[in-house]
Amino acid sequence: NFGLDAKKPGTYDLKIGVKTLSRTCNPFDGSCNAFPTGTYNVTAYLCNGECGSHHPHSSIYDFGRSSFTVTP
Repeated sequence: NFGLDAKKPGTYDLKIGVKTLSRTCNPFDGSCNAFPTGTYNVTAYLCNGECGSHHPHSSIYDFGRSSFTVTP
């Protein structure tokens, strides 16, 4: 995400959100776009500049991996 303010060194708690249903979900007529049940892997990168860019000012500071499970 661009436009984040610079932070001092330290530990920060961050959360991400995942939409699992569409806004027009109606469970009574079966029009929901739910994630299928299962385990999903997530990888998050903390970068200076653009992650994956070849520009000299861009770099990957750290990354983390996790997973979440959607149950019926």
